[in-house]
This record gives sequence, structure tokens and C-alpha cells, in this order.
Amino acid sequence: MIALRWYAAVAARMLTAIGGPGHDQDDRRRPTPSQPPEHTAHVGTVAPFADAAAALAWGDRELENIVTLVERHTEPSGPPDQFGPPRLPDQ
Repeated sequence: MIALRWYAAVAARMLTAIGGPGHDQDDRRRPTPSQPPEHTAHVGTVAPFADAAAALAWGDRELENIVTLVERHTEPSGPPDQFGPPRLPDQ
């Protein structure tokens, strides 16, 4: 879970580097119900990117790792058919 929080903090820095200040960035950085309360403080511990190109390059390099990590820590919440083959009822 520590790695997910680190990736979330770096992704927040990535958003800042790519988007710049404004209403859109403020909206995207608004806390969500699932966001840990310490997220904002954690973002402050991560160094900012030098520019948008560096942020995008990091995202390209890390995307596969992020997806894998999220898949490991995700619990399905929805109809079973969204998360694999349907189960046959016991007969």
C-alpha cells in the first residue's frame, strides 16, 4: 500500500507539471472519499518534475508498474461479469 501512496503523490506532481495552475487542476486535485487524509502532506515530500516532458516520460516508464500494483490491490465492486467469467450457480 505504501507504493500506491507514493505513486499517487508522484502522479499529483505529474499533474502539476503537465497542467499548470487553474480551475481544471484544482478540480482534479480535490480530495476524494477514498483518498487517505495524509495524501496532501505526502505530495509535499515528493520532488517536483523539472518540466512537462520529464513528467510525461516518467508516466510512460511507470504506467505498467502502476497498473500492476493497482490490480493487486483492487477489490471488485460491481456485477461479477465485469471482473472475469461468470460463475455457474451450484447445482
